[in-house]
Amino acid sequence: MRVKMKIKKLFWLGLIFSSITQAQEDFSFFPLSQHYSSCQMRLLADQSIQISFSVNFKKNLFDLKNIDTHRFMKISPSKLSLYLFFYHLDGSPDHHINLSGIQNISFNGMTEFYITPYINNMYQVILKKNPEFSSEQYHVQLTLLPNTLKRLSVGIAIGAILKDSHQKKWHLIDHQGISFGASGQSCEPFYPKNPQVPVPLKIDPKFKLSSTLWKLKKVNLDKLREKTDSGTGLKAEFMNTTQNKFCVNYVSLGTVARKYRVSARNQNGLDITGQFFQLKEEKENQLIHYKMDFYHEGPTKNDFSLPNGHQQIHLKKNDENPITQMCWAPDITLFSSESTDQGNYSDVLHFVITPYLEE
Repeated sequence: MRVKMKIKKLFWLGLIFSSITQAQEDFSFFPLSQHYSSCQMRLLADQSIQISFSVNFKKNLFDLKNIDTHRFMKISPSKLSLYLFFYHLDGSPDHHINLSGIQNISFNGMTEFYITPYINNMYQVILKKNPEFSSEQYHVQLTLLPNTLKRLSVGIAIGAILKDSHQKKWHLIDHQGISFGASGQSCEPFYPKNPQVPVPLKIDPKFKLSSTLWKLKKVNLDKLREKTDSGTGLKAEFMNTTQNKFCVNYVSLGTVARKYRVSARNQNGLDITGQFFQLKEEKENQLIHYKMDFYHEGPTKNDFSLPNGHQQIHLKKNDENPITQMCWAPDITLFSSESTDQGNYSDVLHFVITPYLEE
């Protein structure tokens, strides 16, 4: 598309371009977009990040009508571009993104592009071949592979590269881009000229608890009663000490709420005082009371005991691996009841993890 402009229009644009040449090496901020819509940033099952949005360019952006045909300069859009802003956990700009981690870029289905190295606090994605603003609306998609981002905050702005008849280039950056908010579903204003660190995407940890069968060694009934009478209870011994851990797997990437509560309900219910779980003999209505202490393989602040209501734990974050595991070694302390006698006892525990809400 060739565009003709009046001298007075050229002078105004010339002020923009000359200031940009001196200050930011031909990168200029210019109101290119009418609005952004359908903004989405989400974590996929393989831990990659998918980003998509639509942008409407201003109508007749480079097509000024009713001009003096005797005095004009030819300026035509050359290529579309995209500007990406990434950050470290502390909010500082990330200068060392692995460019191969930026994949599946598409502008209205056009996928041939190249990415420039880090410059002026941003990365520039340029389409190799595309019609010169053939559409006023573009749908943009891209994928960030696992471990590409240090922080789930991304700022994006659309752009264009202009070229005059002397092959001089100007890089235009939309003066207002977008980020995606904590939900990843909103088009939040992002200003590339003076960028503020976007709110990071908040991810549900999606806890997965590993199933465990705790088999206990035989217990001496007289010793159990003696320890119960002393008030200490009898510490049970596991048959297989290497496979008795209680482990939780979760997505730590983007986890904002770090405090959670662990509780458990059991098949046989609590004793009359509510202080103990109950093991039940499989044939007779005989009960053994028990409690559990869980010792974290890490900071002791994550130790907890059950069934004492809800116990608070602090999630750990692993920046090298978005899937994190926390494990505890359990201790089971047994107490006899009035009905305790010889037999085979069992119980089933169901663990529940919920966000910790400050009161």
